Order: sequence, then C-alpha cells, then structure tokens
Amino acid sequence: MDFSSHGSINLTTSSTSISINILQINLARTRAASHQLHISVVNFNSDIILMQEPYSRAEKFKAFPSPGLSFPPSKINKAAIAIVNKNLKPAIIACKKYTVAVKLQTSQNPTTFISAYNSQ
Repeated sequence: MDFSSHGSINLTTSSTSISINILQINLARTRAASHQLHISVVNFNSDIILMQEPYSRAEKFKAFPSPGLSFPPSKINKAAIAIVNKNLKPAIIACKKYTVAVKLQTSQNPTTFISAYNSQ
C-alpha cells in the first residue's frame, strides 16, 4: 500500500525563481516505512517532507533524513515536517499534536507548508 505522493512547486518572484520538491507521506507509525524514507527522499530529490503518523520511540521521531531540520524536533505528534534542503530557512508557525506549519520566505513572497493528520 502506498501512502505517499510527491510533487514540485515553482516559486517565482520578480528577481528569482526556485523549485522546491515536496514529499508527502503517511508513515502509519511503522518502523519499516520510516527506515525507507531516506530512499524516497533521494529518489524524489525532496527538499521538504510533510509527514503524517511518523514512527517514534521514547518521545523522539526516528529515521529522519540527515542532515535536516524537523518540526516538531522531539515530541510525539501525528504530523511533522522535515526540511531536508539546508538552503531553505523555515520559520515555524504552529506545532500542535495534529498539525505542523512552517513558512519559507522566498524573496518578497512567503510560502506556508502544512502537514496535518485527520483520523476520520
């Protein structure tokens, strides 16, 4: 069963244009899916990972791609975002049990990325 999708968005301003590759995946709280995550990140050249139900142990997320930033960094949550591309400088907007949101400033235009979980 495949719970992932990937895509790319182009952010364009009057002076610059960047492309950001996004991987969205529900890891179903499984260790196997989390350990395979790095393969998907490499295959899709992902810059940002929007995750639902990440595998955690001892209140820490496991198998995040390295290097990278992850939000939330060490909580048991149903949603998470990992920034794999070191050139992206996110600002965290919200970090709740079921939702995480970060904002990227690209020249003059901010872009918000949200990872949310809903069990229904």
